[in-house]
Amino acid sequence: MGEVFSPRKMPKRETVDPKQDFKIVGLDVSLTASGICVMELNGNYRTTTIPSKPHQYEMLRYISVKERILEFCNIGPNDICVVEDYAFAKQQGKQLNLAETCGIVKYGLHKECGLPIRQLWKVAPSQLKKFATGKGQCPKQLVIKEVLKHWGQDFDDDNECDAWVLARIAFNIVNGIQDTEAHRREVVEAVSAKFPFEHISRSKITS
Repeated sequence: MGEVFSPRKMPKRETVDPKQDFKIVGLDVSLTASGICVMELNGNYRTTTIPSKPHQYEMLRYISVKERILEFCNIGPNDICVVEDYAFAKQQGKQLNLAETCGIVKYGLHKECGLPIRQLWKVAPSQLKKFATGKGQCPKQLVIKEVLKHWGQDFDDDNECDAWVLARIAFNIVNGIQDTEAHRREVVEAVSAKFPFEHISRSKITS
């Protein structure tokens, strides 16, 4: 039967202090192991991996992934969420299943947590890899290696590492470019052009 799932209503945060509560969430959504990074404005973060196994009723599997992601993130209406966009899969069925899972997660972020659509950003897999390594196509282990080499962040799990990179890209948009290397700046500027950071004035965050 796989996982047992009990439907549950996620609580909404009624009040949010932009200076204290604002955070960035990086999501590497997967059918088997979703990576999550919750990053604060000072760069502190926490990560986890949400495992998922096949279920007799796949929709319950997707909802279970969504519920556990929302529980860990505790995301609110002033936050930013960055999701890794779809990559072309060799097996179309898996790609469709992943699209369904991502759709349910995004819907939950918006409807259950109150996250505005404009604060739900997407980063292409090639942009994630280029930001981390300078190469748009590379093995996942190289991303882990370069994150350790450049930022000193040591990850055993590639899903959590990818989620951290997603959050770091948004961190550069929110705080101004911190990672000034040409290939990293290029990715940050491309994502920022598509998803401008406008919803909270910088004075509210930094003052």
